[in-house]
Amino acid sequence: MLARFDALVDRIYDTVASPPAWRATLTGIADALASSSGVLMGVSFPQQRVLWNHLGRYDPASARTFCDRHFHNPLMKVVPGRPAGDIVFVDEALPADRLRRTPFWDEVLHPYDIAHVAVVPLSTQPECLAAFNIFRSPAQGPFTSHDRSSLERLTPHMRRALQLQLRVEGYQQLVTGAFAALDQLAVGVVVLSGSGAVAFANRRARQMHAAGGPILLRDGTVVARGAAPSAALRRLIAGAVDGGAGGALQLEG
Repeated sequence: MLARFDALVDRIYDTVASPPAWRATLTGIADALASSSGVLMGVSFPQQRVLWNHLGRYDPASARTFCDRHFHNPLMKVVPGRPAGDIVFVDEALPADRLRRTPFWDEVLHPYDIAHVAVVPLSTQPECLAAFNIFRSPAQGPFTSHDRSSLERLTPHMRRALQLQLRVEGYQQLVTGAFAALDQLAVGVVVLSGSGAVAFANRRARQMHAAGGPILLRDGTVVARGAAPSAALRRLIAGAVDGGAGGALQLEG
């Protein structure tokens, strides 16, 4: 059991670099909890819509119905005011007979053999919410105190992974914006990685390359036209990679 838990935690953190990996991760969590499926979603309260979701063996048709017609639903009503990481078994928070008299039950839960739901808010903000839902069929039965203990062990890792993922995405957006600004410059700009490989070349730098110099983009790096200037440029790049102050080089072209 411990090895299976460790493997689940590893898969949870894999999602930081690859958000689509949530699909397999949620399926693995559902299997570990003897459940049918799971969903991780982000919603906007001002826009009253689902911003994104990851489905772990959850029927896409049910997800579409949820997004299209049931933003306001009984599950949303049991979450507000609860802290991030709180584990809510809907059976305990909402009487089953009342849930089964709702259109949400008729269109989203019952047609897809869902009878029991656990909801875990992972990130709570005034205007948005990220939550993890896990579902069980009538045959699988209600969630138990043992399931709560298992979720209590997994939830902190899910929260941290989601926070890291959102930070990475925010950084990527900043980088994309910065590169877009560099593309508008009238001078050539080439951004290199820590190994000296070309990470980005703006439009003017690409035009210089296409025109035959003075800088050329070859084999994933940048060189200068001519043997001597190219050697001098390589020395500057190597010095910067090693932590030096860098320098300047005048190129003709």
